Amino acid sequence: MNRFAWPGIRPAILLLAAGLLGLAACTAVPGSPEILDLRPVPPQPLSPAALDRDIAAADIVLAGEVHDNPHHHAAQATILRAAAADGRPVAVVFEMLDRDQQAAIDAYFAGGGDAAGFADAVGWQARGWPDPALYAPLFDAMVAVGATVVAGDL
Repeated sequence: MNRFAWPGIRPAILLLAAGLLGLAACTAVPGSPEILDLRPVPPQPLSPAALDRDIAAADIVLAGEVHDNPHHHAAQATILRAAAADGRPVAVVFEMLDRDQQAAIDAYFAGGGDAAGFADAVGWQARGWPDPALYAPLFDAMVAVGATVVAGDL
């Protein structure tokens, strides 16, 4: 069951894709969990209040990442929680997952699937992606806010 309906709602979408950087992204510097606003040149740190304001005004939020940087996934979890704070439906799009996995993803969550079992349910490591423990903050946040998980197949 896909809990995300496009018509008639103003969605907040968190798109996870290496190389895609949008309104907010975290630095690629190991050890730095800072979230940046990439609109100014050079990019500037984004305060929690500014992040909340910008996300509340956005229809779509793109958050870039480096797959093996745990700080990026922690920042993505922060962005996701902020996007869901006003009660809007949110979706997390994983470019790492193939579209033919969508039915299994929907069934997993419809059956009460949790964050801890998500990586195994989608064959995360068998597909060659980094240790799912790096993504734990993001997986936890997506389940906590009831995000729809979408196989982006980018």
